[in-house]
Amino acid sequence: MAAPSCTSVYIQLCVSGIAYYFTVLLLSRNRPTIYLDNFNVVSNSLTNNATIYLDLRIQNENSGIAIYYEDPVKLTITYLQSTVSTGSNVIIERSAIKGFYQGNGEVKHIQASVVIQDLFSTNEQRRRLGETRVSLYGPVKVMDFVVDLEADIKFKSIENKKFHLMVGSAVEVNDNTGTSVLKTIQMKYASGSNKWGVLQWLLAFPLVILLEVVVNSAFWLAFRVLVFVSLCQPNDTAEI
Repeated sequence: MAAPSCTSVYIQLCVSGIAYYFTVLLLSRNRPTIYLDNFNVVSNSLTNNATIYLDLRIQNENSGIAIYYEDPVKLTITYLQSTVSTGSNVIIERSAIKGFYQGNGEVKHIQASVVIQDLFSTNEQRRRLGETRVSLYGPVKVMDFVVDLEADIKFKSIENKKFHLMVGSAVEVNDNTGTSVLKTIQMKYASGSNKWGVLQWLLAFPLVILLEVVVNSAFWLAFRVLVFVSLCQPNDTAEI
């Protein structure tokens, strides 16, 4: 008598697991984690030009869902001048990066560079020789930049919904070497989080129960159909 009971419990656990798996698959939508790596500024004292190099590292945090990044992905770099007025900030680059597809759990690397003329004043340029890597005047200072990334994405699922991403990060660059003070910076979202919160997981439980009822009903219906088919089969036993 114990065997049927154990089998029933085992089937129920399997059904619950299937329902939970499909619930997570349908609902989990972790936004990508985006890092800014190796932000470098190289200035040329002869031409008064500056070249900015940066690497973007985009991590798809979803183990079972791919992401489509629609064209274009917008990259903006702003230089914060060392003045009191915020109106003196200079947007030095607005780039349009071609959209791309990112598989589940994949990492996408994007390298970008931009050449700017007359970014710094003459006095500033004298001490910003990133190409020499030599400290010329007094203690080390920093240059301040802001990097923003904006994109429209879609998750590869039955839900055809578009999400708008806005991330940004402040970058401090060593005045003498031209390299960022922090080698890797995680860009922050303008609002919300890129991870599922506790409330979202709690709201998923009603759907788990609903899917479990649906799966149980499907198994029950399939069993009844099999029983009906077996009873309707003709008896081919020969009479003696």
